Amino acid sequence: MTISDKQVCDDVIDCPDLSDECLCAKGKTLDICDAICNPYDDTTNCTRKSIRCGLPPKDFEFSRVCNGNEDCDVTSGHVDEKHCVAKQRQDDIIMQCPKGGTAHPLRPQTAAKCDLRPECSDFSDECDNNQPCPHALEYCQYLFTDFGAARGEKRFNCSSGLRENSLVGSGLLGGQVCDGTKNCIGGEDEKFCPHRYECIAGDDIISIDTRELCDGKINCLDKSDELNCSQYFYCENGDPLFVLRSVMHDGSDDCSDKSDECPSNEMESRFASATEMIAHPMFKAMVWIMALLSLIGNLFVISRQIYLLYEMPKRMRNGVSASNHVLILNLAAADLLTATYLSSIAFHSAKFSGVYCQMDKTWRSGNTCINMGFLCSVATETSVVILVIMTSSRLYSVFRPFNTSHVTARKTGLACLCGWLVSLLFMLPPRLERFGDYFANSVWYPNKFHSSDIVTKQELILFVKRLTILSDNISQDTGDGWDFIEEIAKFHNPHNQHKFVKFGYYSKHSVCIPNMLATPQDPAVHFSAFVTLFNLIAIVYVIVAYVMIYRKATKSSKVLKTPKTDKSRSHDARAVAMQRRIFRLVASNVLCWGPLTIMAVLQLTGSTLPPDMYAVTAIILLPINSALNPILYSNLFDVLCVCFTRNIKQPVTSATLSTRDTTAV
Repeated sequence: MTISDKQVCDDVIDCPDLSDECLCAKGKTLDICDAICNPYDDTTNCTRKSIRCGLPPKDFEFSRVCNGNEDCDVTSGHVDEKHCVAKQRQDDIIMQCPKGGTAHPLRPQTAAKCDLRPECSDFSDECDNNQPCPHALEYCQYLFTDFGAARGEKRFNCSSGLRENSLVGSGLLGGQVCDGTKNCIGGEDEKFCPHRYECIAGDDIISIDTRELCDGKINCLDKSDELNCSQYFYCENGDPLFVLRSVMHDGSDDCSDKSDECPSNEMESRFASATEMIAHPMFKAMVWIMALLSLIGNLFVISRQIYLLYEMPKRMRNGVSASNHVLILNLAAADLLTATYLSSIAFHSAKFSGVYCQMDKTWRSGNTCINMGFLCSVATETSVVILVIMTSSRLYSVFRPFNTSHVTARKTGLACLCGWLVSLLFMLPPRLERFGDYFANSVWYPNKFHSSDIVTKQELILFVKRLTILSDNISQDTGDGWDFIEEIAKFHNPHNQHKFVKFGYYSKHSVCIPNMLATPQDPAVHFSAFVTLFNLIAIVYVIVAYVMIYRKATKSSKVLKTPKTDKSRSHDARAVAMQRRIFRLVASNVLCWGPLTIMAVLQLTGSTLPPDMYAVTAIILLPINSALNPILYSNLFDVLCVCFTRNIKQPVTSATLSTRDTTAV
């Protein structure tokens, strides 16, 4: 059996297997769908394609749904006949109205017998005591016989009185009751009407036939009869109110604001808008600034460290000084990868500007975005690991100054290599397809039963489970893994032009950052929590270690009582410079990982953070160390300060010297 797209998820059962309504997304299914028996559940002991309802529970085959008999009792709300308007209308029996004619529209010649709405002027089609209808109608109790102008026919009694625009007489004709128009002053003629939809607002048209719901024509003054219809997409600016969902993403702008091609509710990312990959102009500017600072700074540091290592005497190339250069070189290399990620995001943000929504799913599901997210994660974790190695090396040198011969450039290089491998292996699982069951949370799967092309895993699990119950071609429910879900979904929708593409740890957001701020509902929440905890422990270790170094250096300077010499003054100057560097180091890492850790904990405890907070984390907090590390871990800051100071003082010094020479002469 084939039905129209308009009949899918329209709250009316059309398919004999209930699939047009019971495969709809959670929240849109009918109550009868919850009564469907699951033959794969050993605890239910029920048969295939049956519903269980009533007290005590009884099983009924699908064929008894919408057959005109209420098999489910009142305790279950008669769910088997509750959503069968189309069936009831199809089986209508046409009868002749006794007092029918053509002179007046309210006196029709024929009417549908027992269709719950009076049409004959004397109510004989619904309230005939000689041939009663199976459904007792309450409005039949308010009829009286008018022996005046109505020639002895039955009419409806308005206890509150007739409105001025009603037919002249002492009561209402059949066609004036349950017609959606308030003809009695108190509206009692519309209070006892089954299968009517009550409009939310309006004094004249207060209800319509349920067959007129979601039919493409606005009947209620408040337009509520055409709202919440699953077959429509509602234009975000209301011009027009709606278009068919089938015309979405067809390349034609049917809504005046183009929202049918770029709906905002399909933009999962907290960063993007319908037109921009990074919606906020300030954050877009920050990406460019961080990318340029990271690129220039780290390229400068890398080239300088290579130059210093090359110019270093051979006898010193395996000492502590060379080890420090190796550490700074690896740290700059990691930060350069972050700069590459930022540059790629900045470039694609400019490339997709104005049309991002059309590229969103393709971009986030593509290898470029996923690889950039993976690159950012490896670079960030490597930077943290090398920071720990650097701190450990300096801590050892301070507390074991006479054993520094053990700290060699070769050992340091090996430690850095291990750090790179650890970071690579640590962040690789989210990139691998085989771990999709754990990391993937949604999939690109356009279909008629979900309002969005992006469907979450939980929604798909429910969809597939119901599909296995309703379908004759699927004999067994084999689990809730992505492989099984993909197999069943593709079987059900073989003409889907898009691949069954999953969105996971690196493709959740438009800027492709890892899902660091996970919520308890995210599939990879434990992995994200572990990463955050690892980074927190590393930063706390660095802070504590440098505090110990600072105290050790301060204590050593107090013990030294000899008079100041040029050598000691130089030593003190280096100590002060080191203390400043330590302060900048600790401050930058606290400013980076402190707020990030706090926000991660809040997210894990169920708190909701503003969307801009996540943007701050991705665009400022994560890459800030990549931009600042060239300043903090090298003498770039000191070189820039010296150059700046010389440029200011040099003219003054020359003028002073010239004056002195003139005076001497």
